Amino acid sequence: MHMHRSVMTSCFPLFAPIWLISTLILSPSVCLSTPEIIGSLGGANTTLAVSGGYVYTAFGVHFTVLDVSDAAHPRFVTRLVQPEIITAIAVAGSRAYVGDIRGSVFVFDLANPADPTLLGSWTHPYRQRVKRIRVRGSHAFVSSDIKPLATPFLVLDVSDPGNPTGIAMSSVGAGAEDFLLEGDLAYLADSSQRLVILDISTPQGALPMLGWVDTPQVRSNYRACLVKQGTHVVLQNRDRLFTIDVSNPASPVVVTVTDQNVNRACRCEVLGEALYVADDALRAYDFSHSATPFSETPFDLGVLDYPNLKPVDMVLDATTLWTANEYDGIQGIDVTHPGSPELLGQYSEPAWARSILLAGNVAYVGGGNGWGCALWAVDITDLSVPRVTSFTRGSISEVDDLDISGDRLYAAAAHGFGAFDTSHPTDPILVGGNLGSGQANAVEIVGSYLYEANWGISIYDIDPPLPPFGTPIQPLRQGLFATAIYDMDQWGNRLVLIGHDKVWLLQATNPLHPTDLGSVQLVPSYSLQHVSMVGSQVYVAAGYDFLGLDFSDPGNPALLSQSHMDSFLWGLHAEEALVWLAGGSGGLLKMDVSDPQHPVLVDQVFPPGFQDSYRIETEVRCVEQEGDLVGFGSRDHGVAFFLVSGDSQSVTETPEAQPSPANTPQGIATFDLDGNGAINAVDLLAVIGEAKASKEAMPCETLLGFSTVWQGSE
Repeated sequence: MHMHRSVMTSCFPLFAPIWLISTLILSPSVCLSTPEIIGSLGGANTTLAVSGGYVYTAFGVHFTVLDVSDAAHPRFVTRLVQPEIITAIAVAGSRAYVGDIRGSVFVFDLANPADPTLLGSWTHPYRQRVKRIRVRGSHAFVSSDIKPLATPFLVLDVSDPGNPTGIAMSSVGAGAEDFLLEGDLAYLADSSQRLVILDISTPQGALPMLGWVDTPQVRSNYRACLVKQGTHVVLQNRDRLFTIDVSNPASPVVVTVTDQNVNRACRCEVLGEALYVADDALRAYDFSHSATPFSETPFDLGVLDYPNLKPVDMVLDATTLWTANEYDGIQGIDVTHPGSPELLGQYSEPAWARSILLAGNVAYVGGGNGWGCALWAVDITDLSVPRVTSFTRGSISEVDDLDISGDRLYAAAAHGFGAFDTSHPTDPILVGGNLGSGQANAVEIVGSYLYEANWGISIYDIDPPLPPFGTPIQPLRQGLFATAIYDMDQWGNRLVLIGHDKVWLLQATNPLHPTDLGSVQLVPSYSLQHVSMVGSQVYVAAGYDFLGLDFSDPGNPALLSQSHMDSFLWGLHAEEALVWLAGGSGGLLKMDVSDPQHPVLVDQVFPPGFQDSYRIETEVRCVEQEGDLVGFGSRDHGVAFFLVSGDSQSVTETPEAQPSPANTPQGIATFDLDGNGAINAVDLLAVIGEAKASKEAMPCETLLGFSTVWQGSE
């Protein structure tokens, strides 16, 4: 794939991201050349709306439109990248209202669903996460998180969609998890374990509270949803289902209480006399025996138990429930018969990406959480619009590593490894494997053999291909090294392995009988995660440490460099003179290793919407480069792609003398505080304070207000 990219470059004197200053060797002038993300997809699927044969949903920061006119085969239409993680979507008429984790609401014109047009936006004054949006006429009602001095329930005037304006609010109904609108009233299930009723007849200024009632004895982590029929409201929270008589809004009364332990009640929907609750499963209740709707204790119809069906939002469209399932995409469920719902169709994009493999115009993404979708095929022919062409779920889960040989793709998963036929690259089919062998940490194809890493190494003959799926298979050899092996990589006919605190180099000229060439014992405090090898250089992501090892003399390997990082390293990929680090909450880091003893940070890349104050919730977990294409995946933010050019491998100026990070990993930079003495970069973190939390990229002089001085080898 031969394409060109533009590069945005910012140069700062003595500057890497603030959170890395104390831990990396920095040059006096480091330029961070930030690659431009060309395409991205996926992320946690947490909300959706349905209108006119389309599902409008969110995968992380991706506002995504799906054609569901054929419910059995949802079809991707388009996606728009938003600035932040999307948390709420409402559709009214030809407009969509999209709320995010930082309190913004965006208004889109849906006249052409294939090309939504942004009309305007509004941002909460306290940047509170938007929880729910409901639209009525020219007003949008918004509930949000509760914070000190905040306003968790607001009304927006959206008569001018280009300029939504806040016109009313309420400080009660604290952190409303769900709310309903009926006539002149709003019913709120708030985080203070109450049902609150507000007067919205005149949505201006402070909204009057008419009445409220406690829903007691629930756990502190409150999640709730509401529905209303006639004079009764049903409120389901984490512990109980309440029916509440609201015929007198000033004095609502709890009528019945049903003990029902659920994980989180995220959304309720009613079809006839059946109530459906999304609570990390799909639960159904029957109210058909009630004299008046919802006035008596319901019959529990049980749980729809499809693998990894964990809806966190849902919308009823006629007799089809569309559910958003966080790490497993959307599903359409026919609820014509409440006691026997039927799965119609589904669509998924990578949410928790654990591994990625680039193979021409297809990217294979492994991941998942539990028994949901675990392998996605993504068509990247047009990098700007990557498209999921197939996904595998149910028989394989939590894919942590991938390797490919010919038309066979091998996946290391939670219960062993699977073999996929990729004769049609965009539609891999699970055809074999050993999914009963226990956790497979990694797979590596060595000649005509497959190495599986779990407790030791197991070696399988894959020529001819493994027998059909379900046929018991036995390795030719197993238990090599008799310890947990976490990852492998090969260079030519050599293979490198990592265990708990040890790195081995093997000669695999005879793959069935590899020879141990040498090993190095590392300190137990390292948490070895992944390994990558280029020639005799071996690089290890070891928890919070990036290690460089030299195996040019296999019998006497040497630790060349150690860089202590501020975020956990989940993975890495090495090329000549550079290493990409999947840096968890620190993003994707590019290290210049042209001088193996002095690795230097030269790039830091974040997925779209991977914002500063929320990095702790998301992590870059995997990375791979093929030619000039780099793909990397994360938890909650899906997968992103960009291109690199050969002339951007290193963009640093190296000082004449720098200490070895293995010997002096801290205190590289010193700062003169108005002539009052120097402090090293470790102590500097205490001075930075709030700036460290925000991790903003700006010159140190601008940030701190005093000059920087390079102290040579000190």
